[in-house]
Amino acid sequence: MKPKSAFFGFVSALFLAGVAIGYVLAGHERLAPFKLLNIIGISYGLLGLIVLSELIARVETLQRFIVYWVAGVLLWAHSLVPLGAVIGAAVGWALPSSAVVAKFFGTFLVYSLLVLASLDAFVTYPQDKRLQAFALRTQVFGLILLITGAVAQLIAAIQDF
Repeated sequence: MKPKSAFFGFVSALFLAGVAIGYVLAGHERLAPFKLLNIIGISYGLLGLIVLSELIARVETLQRFIVYWVAGVLLWAHSLVPLGAVIGAAVGWALPSSAVVAKFFGTFLVYSLLVLASLDAFVTYPQDKRLQAFALRTQVFGLILLITGAVAQLIAAIQDF
């Protein structure tokens, strides 16, 4: 398989996963966005803890994998899955929670631009020479994940209040 076709398959899979998620969630009666935020926040926090774990900190091969592959996949997933979910909600426009899903993932897509900019500047393609070390980039990635997870859970708690 050629690299271009593999990349196209990867991007298509992320987008179609978003479409499926949006469509399925749109079919739920009375979908509560704060529950989705809570799931996202817990997921990011867990991934952040794994990235910051002692095992990752000791092995440079794992650090390279985290910086190049996990951060790269997250960059693409952060934009394509929410975009696909908005389209999935539009496809299921007559479903009970389609408007909630479209609003949630549209807002999440805008919020994710902050995360994407941070990941791009500090983890995947740092311009500053001081940020070139894989150990530091891995730590920054873990910190971004933990902060993103905590913010998502805080917003979820406020919405549930």
